[in-house]
Amino acid sequence: MLDTQHYVHNLVTEEMGLGNLIENAVKLLKEEKDNIAAAGADGMDEGAEDDLFDYDKEIIDLTDEDYQDFRDAEDDDAAFDEEFLKSFMEEEE
Repeated sequence: MLDTQHYVHNLVTEEMGLGNLIENAVKLLKEEKDNIAAAGADGMDEGAEDDLFDYDKEIIDLTDEDYQDFRDAEDDDAAFDEEFLKSFMEEEE
């Protein structure tokens, strides 16, 4: 049993270079974990996540006017995009 363990240890660390690969992978995982933690700390202030998932918060009921305003904004955006694309295509010619 000890002979097999020694053989596997020798194989992984010296012959195949797997020891270095494993060590590098562990370092990369630690760096990624640290980066994710830092990004999370930079992106949200204390309590922001609690506010985001506050299910007891009052739900705002949208009115028909709100929906119409949204549709009008979408239509305005579509018209702007169409005019922009049209002018861009004319410049290309």
